[in-house]
Formats: sequence, C-alpha cells, structure tokens
Amino acid sequence: MKKFLIFSFCLLITVGFLNAQDLSLKVSSENVSMKIGQTMQLGAAVVDADGKKVADRDYIFFSRDSRALSIVDSTGMATANRHGEYDVIVISPGTPQLRSNIKVTIAPAAISKIEIADLPEHVYAGVNVPLEITVTDEAGFERPEKIVKLTSSDESKVGIA
Repeated sequence: MKKFLIFSFCLLITVGFLNAQDLSLKVSSENVSMKIGQTMQLGAAVVDADGKKVADRDYIFFSRDSRALSIVDSTGMATANRHGEYDVIVISPGTPQLRSNIKVTIAPAAISKIEIADLPEHVYAGVNVPLEITVTDEAGFERPEKIVKLTSSDESKVGIA
C-alpha cells in the first residue's frame, strides 16, 4: 500500500509539472509604436499548449522607465511620455513563472522651435561665431541629437538648413 501511495504521489507531481511546462505567456504584439501623449491598451494572456486561455493565471505589466512610458495599472494601459525605445515586461507569477517582453517605440514629436542664444549684435564675413542653438519639439523636450546647420549664400542673409 505504501508503494502505491508513493507511486501515486510521484505521478501527481509529474503530471502537474508537465502541465505547468505547457503554459506560455502570449502578448498582443511584441513591437508597439506610439506617439508622445498617446494611451494604448497592451494585451497579454497565459495560454496552454493548445493555445487556449488559462483563466486562473494572473499577469502584470511594468515598465523599466515609468517616467517615459507609464503603465497605469495591471491591465496594461500604457501612456507614452517621452520619445525613445522602451521595454514593457509582462510577468505571470506562479509555477512556472512566465515572462514576456513588449518593445515600445515612442516617436519624437515634430520640431517646433529653434533658438539661437547670445547672438552678437554684428556678424562679419569670414569670422566664425560660436552659437548656442537649442532645438525643442512640440512636446517641449530639447532635442540635442538634432544638428542645425547655418548657411549663407549672401553676406547679408543667413539661412537655416
């Protein structure tokens, strides 16, 4: 009788382990594109080997940079706050613990302003004048990666290229 109980217990553990291995965490999309200020519902589900949703498995979403991409709650509602590329991690605790990633790319806003600071009162031909140029987008972020090139085809005019 003891051998039967031990065998039954081992069989139960093995079946539970095999069933747990057949689970996976599927996300609605592995790559998402957003614009600054946009809110989007991210989706995920724990599924079995047949692709059927497992109802009793919870999952949570979180962002590694919550200031740039905030996840409002565990439902996966995401808001884009700053341009760049970010990862949203989706985890389903339990046995086995499941994990998936969603790559979110937030497009930068259009350039809205180019400022030139400390401009001298007079600029003379053939003289290099160091300029402090600030580029700002519509979302109010400075964009130091944008390079402004100033050109002139006439000594009395300056153009921005």
